[in-house]
Amino acid sequence: MGKRPALLKDRKAKAELILQEEQLRSPFTVVERKDGEFVATPYSEAYKYHLDLAAAFLRDAAALTGDYGLKAYLTSRAKALGDNLYETSERASLHQRGPLRVFLGPSYTHEDQLMGYKAAFGALILYVDEKRTREIQGMWRYLPQFAAQLPQGKNPFSRISGVCPLGAAYELYSAGYPRAGFHPVSFAYPFTYGFDKLKRVTESIMLLSNVVEAKFSTVVLPLGQLIVNPDQHRFIKADAFSRGQVFMELAAYVGPTQRRVGRDLIPVMDILKSVGPVMEAAKNRVVAMAHLGWQVTKKRHGTEADLKAGYVTSLVSLFRYLLVDPTSTYARAGLILLNRLLSEKAVTFDMSALTFTINFEKIPGTIDSLLKEILGILDTGDEAQGKAFVKRWAALSPEVVRSIEKYRGSRIEVYPSYPLLGVLGIGDREWTK
Repeated sequence: MGKRPALLKDRKAKAELILQEEQLRSPFTVVERKDGEFVATPYSEAYKYHLDLAAAFLRDAAALTGDYGLKAYLTSRAKALGDNLYETSERASLHQRGPLRVFLGPSYTHEDQLMGYKAAFGALILYVDEKRTREIQGMWRYLPQFAAQLPQGKNPFSRISGVCPLGAAYELYSAGYPRAGFHPVSFAYPFTYGFDKLKRVTESIMLLSNVVEAKFSTVVLPLGQLIVNPDQHRFIKADAFSRGQVFMELAAYVGPTQRRVGRDLIPVMDILKSVGPVMEAAKNRVVAMAHLGWQVTKKRHGTEADLKAGYVTSLVSLFRYLLVDPTSTYARAGLILLNRLLSEKAVTFDMSALTFTINFEKIPGTIDSLLKEILGILDTGDEAQGKAFVKRWAALSPEVVRSIEKYRGSRIEVYPSYPLLGVLGIGDREWTK
């Protein structure tokens, strides 16, 4: 009996250490060093003045709306800003069903360049694009058929469900993390990091229609006219870019996501470790092109002209990342595709004109073989094989280096501004940066 108090004390100390570690890793705390120790302060305390003010505005807005889902989200979000407990309000974000959707608060951790733990604050106000949403849902209908015919397509841990998680909306306002670096063309919710229960909730994704349109006109089109053979300029299409973004989002639901290790299900990304994000991003890009080809071939969606436009526009779009940071995850994923296409002569590079030309006859076979190889690595979870694959195919080739040098002599803006559409009476001449 004499050991029991010591044992209880030891358990209490262990519990306190576990709690301290959880608070340090929490997406919603500020970590500072005090007296030689790391101390975690909840956002609700660290930013109390500003968050209390924001919460008051949210409660006022909730009182004004007759939209039950929006009211519930604003009310629960106001509470979360005060108590630092965000799970309920994240779940409530899924119940917004009206045309106007609001998202505010800490979300996404990719701006934390130290450890990748901390969520950045941001805000989005969206207005649902019903026409494009219906188009996306039509494309989702055939995703199970497409996935089933792929190697490893019948993986039991697929994310494909009966309900389409994708939609489209116009961005009316954004602030905070959406404006950091590349403005995203889509927004995923709810934010599930750190919420074990929420990880079992179906994610919803909104493609931002006016952001997609602006990126095409200000980045993709002028870039394509610079690096693509002039004979193929007619295939650089706004519709192809928009459709390509949809196929990229759909691709995230295709392929192996987990492996059973003993009694546990382990995410493939965790098994592949450092090369996991690059392999996943490469898979999404290649699956998107394969899916487009399948839809056209099976006469589900699009024409041969759409397919050619999709191939050319996809090639141009991957250069958006190469031109900013060739070492980034998305840039390296694009290099894997581009280098494979160059290797198989599905794409050729004119060293004198510094332009790329697509061989439409060779593209499908190259895409199929590359996809089979990527899915095989993801299916086995072989980290060594993944590292060797990335090392071989994600290298900066002479063709890419020369094309980047050509771009740097141009005046193409890779961080464009986006017009606010007049959906709610907002003038078209007003801009966000």
